Amino acid sequence: MSNRILSIDIRKQGLWAVLVRTALKGNRIEAHKFVSFDEAPEEAANPEKRLAWAMETVTRHIPAQGAGCLVSVAASEVSFRNLQVPFKDNRKIRQVLDFELEPTLPFEISALQTDFLIVRQAEQTDLIVAAVETRKLETIQEIFRGLDLTPRVITIGSAAAALCVSRLSETGEKNFLLLDIDGSNAAACMVVDGKIHMIRAIRTGAAADGAGCADMIAAGIQRMLASFETLYDGDPELGCIFVSGTDQADTSFAEKLSRTLETEVRFFNLAAETRLYQLSDKDLDIGRQASCALSLAGIETSGIRPFQFNRSHHALQKYWAENRSEIISIGALAFFVFMVLMIQAIIENRHMEDRIAQTDRQITKIFQQAFPDVTRIVDPVQQMEVGISRLKKQNVFTGDDGADIRNVDILKDVSELIPASINVVLTRFVRGQSSVQIAGLTDTFNAVDDIKMQLEKSVFFKQITISSANMDKSANRVRFRIKADLAKEPL
Repeated sequence: MSNRILSIDIRKQGLWAVLVRTALKGNRIEAHKFVSFDEAPEEAANPEKRLAWAMETVTRHIPAQGAGCLVSVAASEVSFRNLQVPFKDNRKIRQVLDFELEPTLPFEISALQTDFLIVRQAEQTDLIVAAVETRKLETIQEIFRGLDLTPRVITIGSAAAALCVSRLSETGEKNFLLLDIDGSNAAACMVVDGKIHMIRAIRTGAAADGAGCADMIAAGIQRMLASFETLYDGDPELGCIFVSGTDQADTSFAEKLSRTLETEVRFFNLAAETRLYQLSDKDLDIGRQASCALSLAGIETSGIRPFQFNRSHHALQKYWAENRSEIISIGALAFFVFMVLMIQAIIENRHMEDRIAQTDRQITKIFQQAFPDVTRIVDPVQQMEVGISRLKKQNVFTGDDGADIRNVDILKDVSELIPASINVVLTRFVRGQSSVQIAGLTDTFNAVDDIKMQLEKSVFFKQITISSANMDKSANRVRFRIKADLAKEPL
């Protein structure tokens, strides 16, 4: 996604265009322009031609190539309704929305594009629904395509500003009314508990002064408050009224509106209220005059979902919104199966490593028993192959070691030297080139010493060493190993 956003706020009196560069440290305004429809040439006789002329003027002054494009329309071009439906799932709500909405509108539902925001969910789901003529949206898209621009979002400017304040306000405002004045029209967005509950378009007529305009708007807001009490069984308890889109030097309007409604009225500056933008001194007025245009970039960078009338460009988002619960369930199940398979693979790998390690220990143990003279073991299998090959060449196991001493003679001598009074069982007899390893079991450690002393009398041995002697608790006997060095020639 491009880090440059072209925000276009289409109003009754003209068009605001703001080019914003987004960054981690904050958004920065690169260019901006207001084009008044009153300055359009005579040949731009209808609203469509005036909009096309205004957009051509914008593209001549603002380098919009490669920037993402967001568009808002005036609230006076949109019909708003508050509905209740018995569903909480977005997909089911969309399936019944047209049927619920059609009896309340003066248009054919097929000629409208609709969207909704959820106000609250209990036994019934409260919605605020917005509907705009498809013909008007197609005209906007056609004009933008002719300028090589593709709007990602088409929404309502005043609603986008209200959403930015409710989610991003530095003062934490959650109950307020945002009033966007556009010539003889005004849009009032009522936000309660951080969510838009009602939007109404209010006609200000031809009131020339601020006080007269305030009287007409106050009357519209009072009707709006009465409707709120009917719909939601309570007072919205508004903390303040934000006013944008009017001459903020005219304090009579704010004073009159505040006295009439007995509520604080503050002129609105989106950039200062939310800290979304890094503004230079020369850009301070833009935050007051172009709040709706600046809010478009705000909802984009902050991930806030506004009303969205551009269905064709956001088919994937629509699919996600309607099938989110199923996608999340399938994703969670797939993740669970993946984790089970991974854990199984890890366990099997661990078992395999344990079996390999156990086999290596067995090989090393056998090597140590077969070649006790070797102390440095690197590769027991390879070392054993070399040792066996060397022993075969020396005919060790045939008894021919150069001294003509036969194994059977050594065994006969050992058997005769150990007295019958000693209870001993020989379990291993291994003859090497220069020594003999004898292992066995006997009753006591003294018996091991006696065996050693008796073997020292043998004519075949020149030195006897007890390699080890340990009590075998399972057999309750002493397990011993004796090393006997061979004499070069029998004595």
